[in-house]
Amino acid sequence: MQLTIHRQELLDQLNQGSITVLKYWEEIKKFPRPWDTKEWKEKRKKIIKNECDKCGSTENLLIQHGWKPQYSAIRREITAKYIEKAKASFKKEKKSSSRPSTNKGRGTKVEQCPNCSSCTLSRRKTKKPTFKCLKCNHEFDKPNIIEAILTNNGYVDINRNPEIYQEKANASGEYVFVGQYLEKNKNNIDIEAINVLHRAHMRYVSLKGVKTYCKKCAFTEDKRLGLTSKHSIGHGRSIWNK
Repeated sequence: MQLTIHRQELLDQLNQGSITVLKYWEEIKKFPRPWDTKEWKEKRKKIIKNECDKCGSTENLLIQHGWKPQYSAIRREITAKYIEKAKASFKKEKKSSSRPSTNKGRGTKVEQCPNCSSCTLSRRKTKKPTFKCLKCNHEFDKPNIIEAILTNNGYVDINRNPEIYQEKANASGEYVFVGQYLEKNKNNIDIEAINVLHRAHMRYVSLKGVKTYCKKCAFTEDKRLGLTSKHSIGHGRSIWNK
């Protein structure tokens, strides 16, 4: 009970800004593993049955939760929500912006064939004319110079195809915006994830809804659920069925 109170106090301090996320984890790592506590052992003794709920075996009996708190999965889910928020915010800002877009000076200067507009040219060191278009075989000394962006279909003149430039620029702008948004909200994401983890941890240690399995049946179910590897519950140790 004292550990539960201490854990809640740490969470309250984190939410109030009295301690940092780093300090929170440093303190949580000092906590004992749940199954090493007197409280857990007393609950387990009252709950565990004399035989496996799955196969009826009476040997190597364990408490089986069927799930395990996983901080990484929790944080990924919360991060995904923030990404959606960032995308919505980016679209809103872009829609409300009254600044006209411009393509000037935003592309790469590329040499272009004056005959077919291809940018796939061969520059010859000795033979004249200097350039030869590898698409139409036109030979010339002076290519056109355009501002272009590279797409899956080759270079595209951004002045003649502004919509293609804008589409690529928007995608790039959204990517940068989302990255900046996530960095700005990193601490909030961490704190939200820790709060969710805390609730999951309290549910886990309550032993509510657990079953009694033998070691073999517990392993088989954990493997089916993808829980056979070690998963952190936020105290720097590993959760196994006990």
